[in-house]
Amino acid sequence: MKRVKIAACILGLAISASSWAHVGLKQASPAQDAMLMQSPSNLSLTFSGKVRVIKLSINADNKTPVEFGFKANADAESMYEWPLPTLAAGSYGVNWVALGEDGHKMSGQYQFTLHGQGMMKDMPMEDTSHNAHKH
Repeated sequence: MKRVKIAACILGLAISASSWAHVGLKQASPAQDAMLMQSPSNLSLTFSGKVRVIKLSINADNKTPVEFGFKANADAESMYEWPLPTLAAGSYGVNWVALGEDGHKMSGQYQFTLHGQGMMKDMPMEDTSHNAHKH
C-alpha cells in the first residue's frame, strides 16, 4: 500500500509539473546570431507547442522597420512562416510576442546579420601560401 501511495504522489507531481510547463520558441530561421551571405527568403518561427503570434517585427540595424506583411493569426499553430523582401546588408533584430493556448503571454527577440554577397570579395585576402612565409 505504501508503494501505491508513493507512485500516486510521483504521478501527481509529474502531471502538475507538466501543466506548469509553458511553450517556448524551439527554432527560428534565420537563426539567432546567424551570419548570412544572402538575403533569407522567409522568416520562420517554430514553437514547442501551439501559439498565436500576435506581434512580430523585424528592424534593420535595430531601428528601421522591415515591412513584410505580418498579420496576427486567429488560430494557434506551432510553426509559422512569412516571406521576406530582399534585405540589404546589415544587422537585423526580430521581436515577437505570442499567446499560448493556455493564455500565457511570451515574448522574445534575437538578431542576425546579413553580410551580403559582395562583401567577401571586397575583403583583402591573406596570403597563406608557403612562399609568403619568410624563413
